[in-house]
Amino acid sequence: MRTKTMKNIINRTFSVLLITIMTSCQADLDIENIIDLNSSFILKIQETDPETGLSTSQTEVIEVNSEKWRKLVAFAKNNMDGWQTSPASYVGDVYVGQGNLD
Repeated sequence: MRTKTMKNIINRTFSVLLITIMTSCQADLDIENIIDLNSSFILKIQETDPETGLSTSQTEVIEVNSEKWRKLVAFAKNNMDGWQTSPASYVGDVYVGQGNLD
């Protein structure tokens, strides 16, 4: 009975791993589908106080054609290849959004 249970666990684990690998494909992006080149960006920075554990959030609007806006667009244009999808979620301290990208 233990052998069947162990085989089931191994088969299920292998299946989950295989599905994860298959869904984590590389994707090339088209900048016009990702960024509205006529809209500003929203920059959100999350900080956590190490003593209290409380977090604060700062928000800044990055206006179209400002220096920061041009640098973000240049970064996006220069880094369009090699991205991979992932079934995981990541919690970051810095978010850049635009329209429905928030």
